[in-house]
Parts: sequence; structure tokens; C-alpha cells
Amino acid sequence: MGLDVSYKGEQIARLSATGTATLKLAGKTCEGDILLSYSVGGISGGGISGGGISGGGASGSAAGSDVVFYDSYDHSVVASYSAAEFARLSALPANPEHAGLVAQGWNWTLENAKAYAAKYGRLTVGQMFVTDDGKTRIHIHLEPDRTTPVLGLCVNGSVSVDWGDGSEADTLTGTSTTTMKWTSRHSYPGGGDYVISLAVNGSIAFSGSNAGSCLLCHATTSDKRNKSYENDIKAIEIGNGLAKIGTYSFQHCYSLTHVTIPNGVGGIDNYAFQNCYSLPGITIPNGAVKIGDYAFQKASGLSYISLPTGITAIGNNAFEVCHRLNAVSCPEGVKTIGSNAFHNCFDLTNAVIPDTVTKIGGYAFAACYSLRKAVIPDSVTTMESYAFSDCIGLTELTVPGSIVTMPIYAFNGCNRVISTEIMDGASAIGNNAFSSCHNLEIVTVPASITSIGNNSFGSCQALAEFRILAQTPPTITTNTFNDTPDDLVIYVPKGTLEAYQAAANWTAHAAKMREMEE
Repeated sequence: MGLDVSYKGEQIARLSATGTATLKLAGKTCEGDILLSYSVGGISGGGISGGGISGGGASGSAAGSDVVFYDSYDHSVVASYSAAEFARLSALPANPEHAGLVAQGWNWTLENAKAYAAKYGRLTVGQMFVTDDGKTRIHIHLEPDRTTPVLGLCVNGSVSVDWGDGSEADTLTGTSTTTMKWTSRHSYPGGGDYVISLAVNGSIAFSGSNAGSCLLCHATTSDKRNKSYENDIKAIEIGNGLAKIGTYSFQHCYSLTHVTIPNGVGGIDNYAFQNCYSLPGITIPNGAVKIGDYAFQKASGLSYISLPTGITAIGNNAFEVCHRLNAVSCPEGVKTIGSNAFHNCFDLTNAVIPDTVTKIGGYAFAACYSLRKAVIPDSVTTMESYAFSDCIGLTELTVPGSIVTMPIYAFNGCNRVISTEIMDGASAIGNNAFSSCHNLEIVTVPASITSIGNNSFGSCQALAEFRILAQTPPTITTNTFNDTPDDLVIYVPKGTLEAYQAAANWTAHAAKMREMEE
């Protein structure tokens, strides 16, 4: 993606960076309009502006699009399409180019991407890169009083470590991608920007400890000064020989702005990018099978994530508190979405849950305030408590009958849901399942329901119609309909009115009951 800036027919700048940028026209006295012309995936256009010039983040560039292609190096949008436009494509967009990197292709094939977009209507695709010389490059910035780091890797074979300051390289050797090996302490000539290069003969893995990343540290043991070196890591471009991104690999690397991961890297382990606040997005390459527990927790700057077709599980707390994450396309093959997986993702508006998912963990989408629609496929047999609680932007909701027991607080506080239908097959609605859904007006409960829990529809202050299809009155409590309107109408199957009016705890609502028309 590029943005050309012209004044009176003369190109005065080209902007390609993501994020917010302000253009200052040094030496130019602009008495007329400034022309902005842009190109995104072969689509070009222009705009007129007479004031300041600023650009939004990567996710904003794709606003309203269904299928979006991201450059994982600079996080720009290479191309974006509506689902209908994408269905007509005969080829994927051209690979982006960057000096020092080889584009390996998109992490979805055209065939797979078309099938997924046609079925679910939404997809995020990312580009995979490997370095042109096969070496892994670690971009760092050292402060003048912090110039003596050690470097840690798990090595099966040998690694030559070029520190990027003209000094003699160090060598690490080992026999396992699970055992940490350390260089001796290196002394840089002063603060500044450096690029550490790793030439791998065999295989390596990044790793760390519960104290944080071990890639660049002050000491090989737990030391508070390690934190400052973690923050010195600015970017990672991965070359050949990486087996996996292990546990705690880049935890607390607060200044990390981009990571390019080549095709074939096996997975993202637990805590790998936890607290990487500055990371705007990432492409997970083909070959990865799982996003580990807490893998991106509190990566609060993350606006996009591209998951490949091979992913089978989203771990517990994997994307929790990723406030800027806008959309997630879980590929078919994902079976479990862990507890708290997307908890507190405030900007998440679109979340595709494919029909291979069997379990949605507790709080998985809780407090996703911008989530507008929840399509839960009937492959889901287990949904745990608070799964969608406090999704205050949710307006559409259908609950499949495959979820036999609706968990407690499942949709508590979903203030904007107007109607919901629970499909046949469900037998129990848990305590507070729909409590405080203040705008909920119409509820349909299937014939299979045998129990409705305490306060299940409590404080549903707009509830006007409650339709229940069960021939035998399910068990309820005295507070099932606590704080609902006095004019609520409860519709029961024809021929069952007397049974409902006489049933325990239903009696208090006898005057509100009506028989349905056949």
C-alpha cells in the first residue's frame, strides 16, 4: 500500500508507514489543495485535502472489507475485497517486496480462502517471509548505559552469533531445542542501533522463563536488569532453522514492532508474545497447529492476526486484553477456543467461529464490547460459564441445541440483544444465563427444555414475549423472571395452560400466560 502526496502536479512525498503520521511540508507554501493518491492491491484513487494529513492504523485501512491481505513486515493492507469481489478473483494478490526478505506467499491458498470466505464471509490473510540470506536478524537499540548483553537460544547443532558491531562472532552449540545455551557477555562500543545476525547450522528455538524472554538479557539468571534488554528488541526477521517459537520467547518485549515468521515454523507456545504492547499485527505461518495459552495476552496494540488453515486450538487467554484486535477468522480445523481466549478484546467486531469448534471456554468472548454478531455453530457441544457475558454491542444471537446445558451467565449483560432463539436439543438454561439483557424483547425456548435456572432472565426489563414449546412445564425458581415487566406475556403450547398455571413457581405467573395458536 502506498500514499503519494502531490502539490500542483509535483510529487512531494510517498507515505507507506502504518499508524498515525503527520506530513510536514518543509519549504512548501501551500496556497491550494493537496492531492493524495493511494494504491491498495491494484486499486487506486485520490482525495483532496487542504489541511493536515494523517493516516490511521492497519485495521482502519480495511474498514468494511470482508477479505483482507496484510503485509506482516510493515503491517500495511496489500489488498481488501468484499466477499463477492473475492469470489471473482482468479489469483491471489501479488506478494509484497522488501529488501532483505524473500516473500514466501500467503498463508492461505486461493482455493481454501475462497471456500472459507464463501462459507463464513470473513477472512484475514497474511504474507510469510524468510530472510534472503537465511540468517535470523534481531534489531536492537541500546541505551548508552546498557551495552553488555548476553544472548540465549535453544540449539540443536550450532549457531554463529554476529553482534552487528564488527566484532568477532560468538558460537553456540547444543543438542536440544529445549535446553537454553548462552553466549558470553558481549561489550558494545556504545549505545545505538545494531542488528544481531544468527547463522544456524541445524535448528534453534526461541524460549524464556517465567521472568521473561531469554533472547537478550543482562544475566543468565533472574535479574531485574534483564527487563531493560527485553525492551531493547525492536524487530525480528526469522531465517532458516527455527523449529518453534517456544514458551516465553518474547514475553515483555514491549518495544517489539514486527516479527516475520517463515513457512513451516511449528507453533506459537504459551506466553510467547505476552505483553508485546507495540506489536501491531502478526502472520502465523503454515505449519503452526496451536496458539498457546497466554500467547498474545496483553499485546494491546495488536490490530490483526492471520491464522493459517492448520491451526486446531486457540489456547486459554491467548488474546486476552488485545484491545485493538478488530477481527478474527478462526480456520476450519479449530476444535477448541480456550477460556478467556478473547476476553476484554474491546474492539473485536467480527469473530468467525467455524463449524469444527466443539468447545468454547469460560469468558472466551466476555467483555468484547464491540462484537455485533455471535453465530455459534451446532458443532459446539460445550460452552462454559460467562462465555459471551457483557458483550454489550451484540445484537444477533442464536443458540444451537447442541449445547445441552446453557452455562451460568453465558450471555449476562448483553444489553442490545433484542431476540434470541434457543434451538431444540437444549435441556437446561443455567442461572443468570440471560440476566441483565435489558433490551431483550422476545425469547423462544424449545420443547426439549426441562429446567430454567435462577434469575435466568432476571432484569430483562424489556421482555415482552416468552415462548416456551415444552409440553411439560420445566422447573424454574421463584426468581427466574425476577425484575421483568408486569405486562410480560408467557406463551405455552396449546392444551398445556392449566398444567403451567398449576406447576411449582409457574403459578406466580399464571395471569401472564396465554396458549399459542396451533
